[in-house]
Amino acid sequence: MKRNRLKTALLGILLAATAVVFGRQALTVYGYSAAETLVLNAHVNALDRGSLLSGGFYFRGFPAVILTLHKLFGIRIFTLMRLFCFVTALLLVTGIYFLLCLLIRNCAVAFALALAPVAAAFLFPDRFPGSLFCTLPGVYGLAFLPPLIWFAILYFRQRQLLYLFLAAAAILFLAGPSAPTSVQPQETNGAISCLTNILNTEEKNTWTVVSAGDEREMIHTDGSHVESLDFLEAVEDTASAELLYIPTEDVFFFIEKRPLSGETQGLRDAFTKTGAERDMISESDAAQTLDYSAGSENYKGSARKILMAKMYAWVQKYQEMFPESCSAWYEDDEFLCVRVRQNPYRLQNFDTGFSYNNGE
Repeated sequence: MKRNRLKTALLGILLAATAVVFGRQALTVYGYSAAETLVLNAHVNALDRGSLLSGGFYFRGFPAVILTLHKLFGIRIFTLMRLFCFVTALLLVTGIYFLLCLLIRNCAVAFALALAPVAAAFLFPDRFPGSLFCTLPGVYGLAFLPPLIWFAILYFRQRQLLYLFLAAAAILFLAGPSAPTSVQPQETNGAISCLTNILNTEEKNTWTVVSAGDEREMIHTDGSHVESLDFLEAVEDTASAELLYIPTEDVFFFIEKRPLSGETQGLRDAFTKTGAERDMISESDAAQTLDYSAGSENYKGSARKILMAKMYAWVQKYQEMFPESCSAWYEDDEFLCVRVRQNPYRLQNFDTGFSYNNGE
């Protein structure tokens, strides 16, 4: 009994340490912090549409759990995804701890060994495997590694086919999820707060969000989405006479005044270089040229800054031209959301002739 109390107390300390190290991003960065989360959100949405093989073969257990919780309790999918990132870290550390207790039979030693990677992640964030900074279903799959090892040991000890079968099942679940790509935050807190307000206050399918892409899967059946890159390319294409229309009553433009990097490197910056520490966009950024053929690469690094600066410049001009229908809907030190209200039966033309690329 005394040994069980000690084991439980040590587990509590271990989970608390895990919460401090791996829970910070889940609590302080509202939006998705890894590219893989967006992919998983797309798979959840595909299941919701009844498509089991959208995007090819993919382990569907985790998306099915998320979709079920969403349907049963009405919690938004992107909220569940973010919280489950943190939950999977707790599951993984707990599994490792109990496996070590079984193998070593000394809970204090098992605790020290299980705590070691958590401490390493806290002390050396730029040298530790990045995937554990934003645990995702890929890391969730690693929770099946401890039982795989244990069942394998039992099989070789007792030669019972049951343990071999259980080990094979663990391998299936372990290999199912793809490994995550850990990146810097992909959304500002302002962006996710703004999106949540839109979802809670606006009527379904009457609005469109124009943004860098991360909101596309989040809004799913609630609204429409247009990529900032596609929108900007359309309004800067002075060689084309085609007019640009968006067929919804409200159009929300998401603009980062202090752009995120969108890069897959710089894990330490994901925790330290936020808010006022990031550079503000400027007119000189807007005057630079974007290579639209580079596609999504324009959402990374210096190109993202140029894109956001151009979007900000376009919004400023559009507000001057149509002040009665264009206004700031949400703004903080690093993010701006502008709403354009239009008559859905007489759509506004967003092609204002604006083009910083041509010096206008």
